[in-house]
Amino acid sequence: MPTPVEQITDPAVCLVRLSQGERPSELLASLLNRSIRAPSTSTACRPTRTWSCTFTDFDEYWLFTAGRPRVTLALPDGLTQDYELEPGDMIACVRGVKHTLAADHELRYFQFSSVRAGGEREGHLTAPAERPATTRAIWFAERSRAELRDEPVPAGGPGQILCRTLFSGVTNGTERNALLGGNYSAGWPCRPGYQVVGEVVDVGAGVSGYAPGDVVFSGNFLGHGGWFAADVSDPDGANTLTVKLPPAIDPAEAALFGMASVGLHDVRRAGTKIGDRVLVVGAGCIGQFTAQAARVAGAEVTICDLDAGRLALAAELGADATQVVDGDEAWAALRAAGRSTWSLRTAGRRSWTG
Repeated sequence: MPTPVEQITDPAVCLVRLSQGERPSELLASLLNRSIRAPSTSTACRPTRTWSCTFTDFDEYWLFTAGRPRVTLALPDGLTQDYELEPGDMIACVRGVKHTLAADHELRYFQFSSVRAGGEREGHLTAPAERPATTRAIWFAERSRAELRDEPVPAGGPGQILCRTLFSGVTNGTERNALLGGNYSAGWPCRPGYQVVGEVVDVGAGVSGYAPGDVVFSGNFLGHGGWFAADVSDPDGANTLTVKLPPAIDPAEAALFGMASVGLHDVRRAGTKIGDRVLVVGAGCIGQFTAQAARVAGAEVTICDLDAGRLALAAELGADATQVVDGDEAWAALRAAGRSTWSLRTAGRRSWTG
C-alpha cells in the first residue's frame, strides 16, 4: 500500500486557504493523522532567507495569523511549488512532504503536529545527503597567500555530528592576523576558521539532541571547509561551542556568532547592568555587537568611531548616542557627556588619541 506522501501528486493539496473559506480536501483529510497535539503558543518569526526543504515523520501544521509568507512544498519525486499565503491560511504538511518558508517581514503563526504513533524520528529531516570523498577548504599556504585545497571529508564518529557547511564566517581580524603573521599566527601552512554554520547530515553513537536536517553553529575552530565534524559528546562542557539554531535565526547571520560572542563576553565580564553608562570605542563588527549586548543588559550606550557610516548603522541598531572622533573637540564632547561606568575598546588598532 502506498504511503500517504506517495498518494499525493500535487503538493498544493497541503495548502488550505482558510482566509478564502476553503476547508481541507477529502484527500488531505484522509491522509492526515486525525489525532493532533495541542498547538503551541503563537510564534514570531523574524525576516529570514529560505531554509533547506525538510520533512518530518509526522504531520506538521502552520496556521499563519500575521504576515504573508512564501511557502515551498516538495514531493519525494522532486515536484516543487512555491505559494504565497495570507493571514489565516494554513499549511498541513502530510508526513514526508518537504517544506520550508521565507519572508522579508515578521510572521506570526501557530505550529502544531500529529500525535506520535511510535517509531517516528523527531525533528526536521532531509533526504540522505550524498557524501563526497573529498571537499575543499581554505588554507594559508604561506605569509599573505591563501589557497583552496582538496581534502578528505571528515568521517565523523562517536559523540560527533557530521555537517555540510552552509555558511562560514571570515573576519578581518583573526584570519587576516593569521595570514599576515600577527600575534594569532602559529606559522604556515595553517587551516583557519573558527565560526561555521552547517546542516547535520549524520550523528554518531551517543549523540542526543541532534538529528539530520538540524542547522547548527559551531565556534570550535573547525576551519573554512565544505564539511566538518563537531564534537558534542559533552553538551554542557565549557569548550562545547556548538548549538542548534532555531528557525527564527538566519543561518547566514549566525555565521558571525563567534564575533558576537566576543562583544557579549566583554559586557558580561564588566558586569554591565541596568542604569550603567557604557562607552564603546570602535564601531566595527565587534563594536556593533558589543553596543547591542550592552543595550540588552540595560545600559545607556554611546559608541564612537572615525567612520560616520558605521555610526549611522550603530544608531539604527539602537545605540543611544554616537560620536565621530575626528579631533580634540570630539573627545571634549565625550568628556562633557559625563563619566562612563565602563569603557570598552573594540578598535583593532590605535587609530586616534584622546
